[in-house]
Amino acid sequence: MRQTLNVAFWNVYNLFREGTHIARGPKSEAERHGKLDALAAVIGRMVGGTVPDILVLAEVGDSQLIGELISRLKLSLRNPPLQIFEPPPATDETGIVVLALTPNVATLTRLDAENRRSAVRPRALSVRVTLASPNCPPLYLIACHWKSDRPEGNPRQDRRMSGRWLNDHLNGNAPNGKADAVLVMGDFNAEPHAPEICQNVGLYAARHIHKSIRANGVRLFNCMWPWLVDPDGWKFLDAQIDNAPQMLTSQGSSEPRILDQVLISRSILKNERFSLKRVEYLGDDSTAQTLPVLKTLVPKAWSWDDSSQSGTGTSDHFPLIASLLY
Repeated sequence: MRQTLNVAFWNVYNLFREGTHIARGPKSEAERHGKLDALAAVIGRMVGGTVPDILVLAEVGDSQLIGELISRLKLSLRNPPLQIFEPPPATDETGIVVLALTPNVATLTRLDAENRRSAVRPRALSVRVTLASPNCPPLYLIACHWKSDRPEGNPRQDRRMSGRWLNDHLNGNAPNGKADAVLVMGDFNAEPHAPEICQNVGLYAARHIHKSIRANGVRLFNCMWPWLVDPDGWKFLDAQIDNAPQMLTSQGSSEPRILDQVLISRSILKNERFSLKRVEYLGDDSTAQTLPVLKTLVPKAWSWDDSSQSGTGTSDHFPLIASLLY
């Protein structure tokens, strides 16, 4: 009987330590604890009322914060969870962490990270995942946090460079090409149809519903197109809403935006050793809200009230979950 591997990605929105990133992160110890409590509550029920097997977090300031978050989770592990943290190269930037939260994962091996300059946060972290199930091939997991459209720099060019890195990395680290199980997920800060994703140097996407990116021998299929074109894709939060709201996966726009995405290799798409069971965003009272005028579903970003010493929301991104059968 096949088992399910749940892999989650979440941009947790400026998880910094107070006193280091005053402008963007928590401004007091109480707020930091409140934010960690809120994040842990969502992670603890992320998949069927429990934690995912693998959790990827973006916008994490330091490794101590990871430990504080882990201590709040009720894990069925005899030893501390496996983790690979790609730290930020500068004090005002953030890192990416991959955590194995259940005994289903045997090993995590860091392969590489896209970290081009000393002042730039990691754009991607590549990890080889070995499962505890015998005779199961490895899963190549690449977590992405591409450049946002902030005014500084050239964000599109920066994202094109990330696309080229992805192409080169897959070509060098997926030795069996089409036969390898590759899962790429993260915050791309661009929609599936953006040129920097679809028309990259070394990357190619065909124009049909299952958009694909060909990285030499490895072809990746973007799983998020139904969320752009199929109204049923918007009905993931509240089944009682007659006209389910269109959604954003990030705040700050009046139009539907799908920035957090899942891409899979051909072997997963063709239901070989791994197969895709489902992809979903997690929306509940802690992570989502509906804009009343536009009827648009958006993430409920973290907000802290000093007077009451309490917070609401969690992040400006939804958690994104990919479930694989193996």
